[in-house]
Amino acid sequence: MVNWDPASQTALSDEEVIFKEVDSKLYYVVIHLPMAAAASPLPPPGPKPF
Repeated sequence: MVNWDPASQTALSDEEVIFKEVDSKLYYVVIHLPMAAAASPLPPPGPKPF
């Protein structure tokens, strides 16, 4: 997992991050494509992998 800082547009190491628990919800968007056999679930926006 990458610790992405959207303010400075850079990745941070675990030593530079202060972790805290936050109650939140996880949403998924399903887009039905005409050529797809099944719906393609898209995860919500989050950290950008390298």
